[in-house]
Amino acid sequence: MVAQRQPLPRRRRPHLSPPNSTFLTIIRLLTLQHLTYHPLSAMVMNNAMSNGESSVSSSPTTCPLPPHSGYHGGTALPGRPFFEGWYLRVVPRILMPADDGPNSGADKEWEGPMAFIHHVFDPHLPLSKRRGVGTQALTPLGSVYKEGTYDPATFFTDSHNLFLRNEFCADGEFFELTESRARGRTTSSSDGDVDDHRRMTTTVTTVDYDFSIESLVGWGGGYGDRQYSVAGWLSALPLFDPHYQVLISRGVASGYVHVSKKSIAAGSSTSSGEKAQGGDDDEGKEEYTVTERRFDFNNAAVYLEKNWGGTFPTRWWWMQANTFSSVPSLSVTSTGAIRALPITGQQEEVALVGIHWDGQFLPFPFVSWSVRWGSWVIRGTYKEYVVTLLGRCDKEGESAVPVRCPTPDGMQDAALETYSGELRLILKKRVGGRGGMLETLVDATTNNACLEVGGLSWFEKGGKEVWE
Repeated sequence: MVAQRQPLPRRRRPHLSPPNSTFLTIIRLLTLQHLTYHPLSAMVMNNAMSNGESSVSSSPTTCPLPPHSGYHGGTALPGRPFFEGWYLRVVPRILMPADDGPNSGADKEWEGPMAFIHHVFDPHLPLSKRRGVGTQALTPLGSVYKEGTYDPATFFTDSHNLFLRNEFCADGEFFELTESRARGRTTSSSDGDVDDHRRMTTTVTTVDYDFSIESLVGWGGGYGDRQYSVAGWLSALPLFDPHYQVLISRGVASGYVHVSKKSIAAGSSTSSGEKAQGGDDDEGKEEYTVTERRFDFNNAAVYLEKNWGGTFPTRWWWMQANTFSSVPSLSVTSTGAIRALPITGQQEEVALVGIHWDGQFLPFPFVSWSVRWGSWVIRGTYKEYVVTLLGRCDKEGESAVPVRCPTPDGMQDAALETYSGELRLILKKRVGGRGGMLETLVDATTNNACLEVGGLSWFEKGGKEVWE
């Protein structure tokens, strides 16, 4: 465990200090601020606004998104690999099936957060084997993954604002993400399986969703506060891969998610709410059941981040939470990774802890850690503040969800996540100058934290190897 020890010099990466605004403006004008424009993109955006959508909410409390919310693919370096990914997490405060019944909500299978992950690979490299667009939907009933070819006629973006839409060439499947709305329809290609003992296994086959999004806190504060790039002006250089940006640290969402799950029947009868398919009249056909649930929520907690660049870390850990019931204003994002340096190709370890609390933004650039699957122990320092993060979940992996992540060969299962992790945050402030006492400001715990370990070599070992 890393407890009360000084952070290692190699992890001193003070990338979170507010950047020089003049220099950053110049860099943006020279490198990143080129609009990825397509006539159909403008048409889709206009249609969205005519249907009551808006890329910018008119609410006086809505927080504008931080820098780099737009698409970066238009500035990808010629001949260099490129990816961009978006991660949206929703934590309903009350998540129950819409068809209320005497046992509605009693089964924990129907409870828990959800995540929607989108990606694009090598859009500027026609000969790349991993060129394509994809989406994942991770729900309480399971996960679904869809990947298709990249086509500029069906992939719409804006390099200034968060606007992302892709239309797959099958059954009206698509995904769309703006700063005020998320929606989509994704169908799984897997029909499930039955093991040697004829036990039923399940898989999500279709996920439909549509919900509004309102950002309350970005990266730096809320409405009226300055928003920052996570890595300062270095984020403007297409060299330090991967780039990383938290877009919404804390927000709210209202809408629905509809999930259809196909189950292989092993001689069992169907239960309430399920539709039986196959039977005596369907000779030679497989017997199965389809379970459908619609989850409606209002003011659910929302988190949104993205990353982009030519390479992805070879190993990383990550934790995020914004549902501390005892401290509603509290949100935290923390991550550590091994990445390659430009030109030299040497690897370095980098890490951060970012906290929003009571109207304050506390970016911790000096971080130490001890992490394995089941246990995350993080310590950060920033000015007179000291933070300790203690995360834990089931060590045997029963709560682990495999997540596809960028690799040199495309998207592969390379990370383990839990959406019901326990995270304790202890924030202290030193009073009386150097050597003074540490006063506890916050000591809060949530059981809805997202905890992750990633990297192919770590993933293949179940994340059990300790990294410190």
